[in-house]
Amino acid sequence: MTLLKFRELEPEEMDDPAIPRDEHEQALMGLARLNLISGAASSIWGGLNSMGLASLRHGEPPTVLDIATGGGDVPIALAQKARQSGAKLRVSGADRSPTAIDYARNRAQRSDVPIDWLIRDTLEEPIPTGYDFICCSLFLHHLSDDAVVGLLARMAKAAGRGIIINDLQRSSLNLGLVWLGAHLLSRSEVVHRDSVRSVRAAFSLSEMGCLASQAGLYDATIRQSFPCRFLLTWTKS
Repeated sequence: MTLLKFRELEPEEMDDPAIPRDEHEQALMGLARLNLISGAASSIWGGLNSMGLASLRHGEPPTVLDIATGGGDVPIALAQKARQSGAKLRVSGADRSPTAIDYARNRAQRSDVPIDWLIRDTLEEPIPTGYDFICCSLFLHHLSDDAVVGLLARMAKAAGRGIIINDLQRSSLNLGLVWLGAHLLSRSEVVHRDSVRSVRAAFSLSEMGCLASQAGLYDATIRQSFPCRFLLTWTKS
């Protein structure tokens, strides 16, 4: 952990708007596999249920918005889990990249799940309101500390009932595991390079707790989410 005592934030290739479409889509495919192995959607689904999702099922279907959704694998998986459990759930995904949204829309159609897709830069534009829960996965580590605080505060304000964050936890062990997983599960050189950058830019649990408090989420719950990640949940009082 000594080498990773502090965050090392540097631009990731996936964030470059000029990335070629074929490289972008190959990277999105690789990230979907990493999310699947890491149980990102299962972790978020568990967070939703711990925050009272079941209590909302007797009226209008609860709504969930996944921001910075990338290839859309998380909202697709959430919609599938809702269908399998017999729950009513309306799921939406937002990303600033038209390429990512096109890719996500095509995947959702092949999976036969109804999802609303929005092209929205949630760092530069208002976060859509009208959703019970707002979540994101593998996004915060791309941002500066100040940007994280601002985003968390805006997510909390926009969400009707609460927010859920699934992201990487910084450690030497996780750096090795993520590097190995990226090379085993994806042929994308972008994923291979960005995976290392991602862990170096990720947060420790204590750092995430401090940023959540700065954003006004004083009673947020933050726990480890095996492997390599953490889950933050916050319920609006």
